[in-house]
Amino acid sequence: METKICSCCGKDFPLTTEYYKIDKRNPKWIDNICRNCIREKSKVYHLNNLDKSKQYRESHKDELKVKKHLDYLKNKTKRNEQGRLNYQQNKDRYHQQSATWKKNNPLKIIGYSSKRYQKVKDKHKLLIRAWKQDHKEERNIAWQLRRSKKLSLEYTLTLNEWIEIKLYFDNKCCYCGRELKLTQDHFIPLDKNGSYSKKNIVPSCLSCNCSKTNKDFHEWYPNYKYYSKEREARIMQHIELTQTVSRV
Repeated sequence: METKICSCCGKDFPLTTEYYKIDKRNPKWIDNICRNCIREKSKVYHLNNLDKSKQYRESHKDELKVKKHLDYLKNKTKRNEQGRLNYQQNKDRYHQQSATWKKNNPLKIIGYSSKRYQKVKDKHKLLIRAWKQDHKEERNIAWQLRRSKKLSLEYTLTLNEWIEIKLYFDNKCCYCGRELKLTQDHFIPLDKNGSYSKKNIVPSCLSCNCSKTNKDFHEWYPNYKYYSKEREARIMQHIELTQTVSRV
């Protein structure tokens, strides 16, 4: 195999692309300096010009930022397509690398999450507040489910079932018949192992719900000021009907 002596370090290396730069269009042209010497010279050059480079970047910060953004916009589509293609071809490898990195750097993940949250903190709070205003019933159901779960009671009520219950009672309080803001009342109270399910929840205004509290329905309702035989029959019909359906 032919060899060549590097004009910089004086060592003899084989004439291959591993040791020398060779022009693809003109294979006869071979660099006089080996690749190792080129790398070493490059390191020395960068170290000698590190301060100058930092000063230049600091003094031309805005210009470089604009240039970088324009370059991104110019090649955005191409880069996105290339990135998508690379991801599809190496999906498993990327996922494995990501999982390994997350496992080895839990503190960094917490730090990144904290930084992201601080940036969008105010916006995040506004979004949460808006969501809570628009999803009051979902929040109430979630709280009731958690409450029943802690007491090891049945918890199966869904938002659709709650809407069906209200429609059954014409969106009125089942005890007084008034069209007020409705709350969810346990027909059999929680402290008497009443479940949070369709067969045990009825719509009640806040006043009636507070009046009933944990009293037994058959003892409390006949003596209540808004007592009605028709409403009592309708409540019992709802309870018996849903209990029958649940058994089936």
